[in-house]
Amino acid sequence: MSEEAAPQPDQEAIRHRALAGAARVRILATLRSAEKPLDALALAREHRLHVSTIRWHLGVLSRAGLIVRERAQPTRPGRPRSVYRPAPPAPGEGQVPAALLAGVLADCLARAEPDAGRLSEEAGRARGRALVGARGVPGAMPDREAVGELVALLDGLGFHPELRRSQGGKLILMRPCPFGEAASAFPTIVCPAHLGLMRGALDALGARVIVERLDPYVEPDLCAARLAAA
Repeated sequence: MSEEAAPQPDQEAIRHRALAGAARVRILATLRSAEKPLDALALAREHRLHVSTIRWHLGVLSRAGLIVRERAQPTRPGRPRSVYRPAPPAPGEGQVPAALLAGVLADCLARAEPDAGRLSEEAGRARGRALVGARGVPGAMPDREAVGELVALLDGLGFHPELRRSQGGKLILMRPCPFGEAASAFPTIVCPAHLGLMRGALDALGARVIVERLDPYVEPDLCAARLAAA
C-alpha cells in the first residue's frame, strides 16, 4: 500500500508572510531595480542593516520563491560569492500585503488615540468572539478542547502556534508573527489586538482557561502566550 504524500505548505501563504515585513519588501524592491544581482554586503550597505540581518531576510525571501540565489563569477581565488536576483513575478504578486496596511492603520491609531492599546485589545476581543462564534455559558466546552480550537484558529491566521507545557502551566508559542514589522513598529497597538483576539475566542468558547498574558519577542521571531485557569 502506498503511503500518502506529506501535506505541503501553502506557497501563497508563505509568500504573504515573507512580504509581511516592510524591510523584506524594501530589499525585494532594491533587487528588482538593480542592474545586476547583489550580494548580502551590498544590500546591508544600501539598507543600513547588519549583514547577518540581511542574510536572514534573504533566506525568508528565497524560501518564499521571491528571489533566486546564485554563485557570482569568481574574480579572485576562494569561494564564489552568493548573489541574489528577483524571481520571475508570480500571479497576484503586485497586490499590497495586508500587513503593510496593518502598519499604516496602527500608525494612524497610535497618532490619534492616547488610549489606543485598550481600544486595540477590545477590538481584538470582538474579532476573536466573532471568529469562533458563541458556544454558551462558561464551562460549556472542556478546557482542552477550547485550547485546541484556539490553537487551530491561530494556525489558520498564520501564527504557526505550538502548544507547550511549562512549570507555570501551558504556553502557546507563535513563530513568526504574520504582522512582524507592524508589531515591531507599534507593539502597543498590534500586540494588544492579538491578545484580545485570543481572550475573546476563549471567552466565546466558554472555556475556564484564559490567556494570562502575551510576551512579545521572547526571541527575535518568537512570541509566547501564557495560559492560566480563569
